[in-house]
Amino acid sequence: MISPYDGAVVAFDNECDHSSAISPPPHSYILAKDRPVLTESTIESMFREIVSVPNPTEEVFDQAEDLLEAELRDESPLRHRLSVELDELRSLAAAK
Repeated sequence: MISPYDGAVVAFDNECDHSSAISPPPHSYILAKDRPVLTESTIESMFREIVSVPNPTEEVFDQAEDLLEAELRDESPLRHRLSVELDELRSLAAAK
C-alpha cells in the first residue's frame, strides 16, 4: 500500500490497511521523498536493460551493481540472484 505522510511516499511492506492510522507504523515503511518506490520486477527489468548492451564494459557492470545496491536490501533473494548473474557476466566479458 502506498500512502502519503508529510509529502513523502510511504510503501508498507505488509498488507495491513494503514490509511486510517494517525501516524505511520514503526519500522514497517520505506521513505522515498524524491522518487517513486520501485518494484522488484521494475528493478530486474532495469538490470536486464543495463547489462543487455553488446560488449558491456566494466562501467556497465558497475552501473548494474550500483542499481542493485541502491534499490535492494542486502538480504534480498533477487539481489543475490542478480549479483551472481552479474559476476558470471563479468567473468564472461573478461574471458573475451
